[in-house]
Amino acid sequence: MKSVLLAIAIALAMVTVGNAALDVPAIDQDIFTATLGYRYICGPTVATELVAYWARNGYPNLMNGQPSGEIPDTSAAMYELFRTMLVYSGYTGTYTYPDTMRSGLARYFADKGYEAEVVLTRSTVKWADIKSELNAGRPVLILSYDLNHWLVLTEYTDGPTIYSKYVTVLCGHVPLIRTISLSTLGVFNMKAVYVRPKVITPVTEITPYNESWYAAAKAWCDANGWEIEKAD
Repeated sequence: MKSVLLAIAIALAMVTVGNAALDVPAIDQDIFTATLGYRYICGPTVATELVAYWARNGYPNLMNGQPSGEIPDTSAAMYELFRTMLVYSGYTGTYTYPDTMRSGLARYFADKGYEAEVVLTRSTVKWADIKSELNAGRPVLILSYDLNHWLVLTEYTDGPTIYSKYVTVLCGHVPLIRTISLSTLGVFNMKAVYVRPKVITPVTEITPYNESWYAAAKAWCDANGWEIEKAD
């Protein structure tokens, strides 16, 4: 009986769990390299993929029109992200540094009228944080120094060791979507950028025909230090 229970416990321990894959548009960065000559553009590529994802999920002003995630549909946004993150002159071999990715995305969201918390890890990236972000429906940007490459993480599969933990990534090269182990990614030699757009609260229209107009007007006055006086 004990051996049976032990076998069951081992089997349960080996069961892998993960998140539902996030539908992030995949972009082939080699198209830009082939047609325009830009090099080292994995930074703008992953930024554009992330922007296209959020444009489809409640933040449409991030991109003009409905993004398909394919060039040339995202090319205008990609050019803008090139300039925003200071890698427009790709001929020079410039690439996107982690701090530039953080500040560039924060500025890009702000320029489009949205507020977003953009966090850059300063120490070892925690597996628990990656899982938390993906479980919350937020893609994770990773700069892997082992791979010398920016990637977008869209899905994870958990396991007991770094060799049995896997992530699905958008890598910018064909095949665009790949599954790699956490050990290959280089968990101890990488940076992560977490982008958390602020939830947009619908604004209630205040009109005399709206039953809540007085309550809304009073709340605004209270918040701004105004007093409502009764009319004679």
